[in-house]
Amino acid sequence: MDTTMQLVTCAELLALTTTGTSDSPSANLNANIDSLAPSQIKWIQEMNDHPLEKDYVRQLMNQMVDRFVTLPRFCSEAICEVVLLGPFLDKERYRVILSQFLDELKTKTVLDTYLLQGLVMLIEHAPPFHLQADDLTKILRIVRDHLTDSAQQDSAKAIQLTVAISKILVIMVDCGVKDLQREQEHKPLLEILSELRQHKEPLVRNQVEYAYGALQLIPDDETMREKLTRNGLGLTAGLIKMSGALKLDFNEVPDNVPEVWNNGRELVANLRQYFGSENKNRWFLAVRQAEVMVSEGQLVAFNQLICKDECHLDPLFQWNVCLIQPGYSLRPV
Repeated sequence: MDTTMQLVTCAELLALTTTGTSDSPSANLNANIDSLAPSQIKWIQEMNDHPLEKDYVRQLMNQMVDRFVTLPRFCSEAICEVVLLGPFLDKERYRVILSQFLDELKTKTVLDTYLLQGLVMLIEHAPPFHLQADDLTKILRIVRDHLTDSAQQDSAKAIQLTVAISKILVIMVDCGVKDLQREQEHKPLLEILSELRQHKEPLVRNQVEYAYGALQLIPDDETMREKLTRNGLGLTAGLIKMSGALKLDFNEVPDNVPEVWNNGRELVANLRQYFGSENKNRWFLAVRQAEVMVSEGQLVAFNQLICKDECHLDPLFQWNVCLIQPGYSLRPV
């Protein structure tokens, strides 16, 4: 093998025989055979007959990682090569690369855009179980700090950072991250996103809205009572007013029922306003659904979604769908 791309292609083909629920490489290969060329199938079969050749491919990948971490500085070419190998690395070496990226990005006072893009790609295509519970939170904090420092001064960096933030948040949503610390993580990010909603660059404003939509779907560690109190919904007062009817004192009920009914109805309305599905950015969920459809080749379903979904006229939905398929013309139906 002469190039990194050849090594990546070999690793990808070998992965087809080692993933899946079956213990048999041939069974796993049969599940993916329709997408392979005859020469690729032949190569995989030859590798199955020669296990030492398989080990050689893995050794080459490990050697590239080991050489990467010893570099005095990470150039764009080296970052690109090691990121391409990321999906096929074992857990130990994947985490070595991830730690190197985080350490470099954290210590740099000037944003390295190649390093940022490489980090995002590394976690986007992380093999199963290679990421730990707090990895995404650490990454989000580091990128947020860079966004806070440079977003208002440099439009190009603001675009790259907001794109990175939105992708990280989407990965956190997909991974089911929850109990994000409100004061340390959730609130500071909300504040910087709120400031950037007025940014002069339309691309920044759009990415901010996308990130905001994802952030709303990541639960923080604040309790329901704390949320209600913070938003001024008067939960305590409402419960006190309702307490008379909840007691088993039937002498009080006739006089208090109208007041209790009104207070309860107001409380439910407030709960729906702040925690109902209508406040979770319907357009964002529709865009995520469209992204999955495009990635899986479900173009008929995708066409139906963009024409008939209840938010298909929303400018944010239309803008972000266009980013999924550049050049696709969306006309209101």
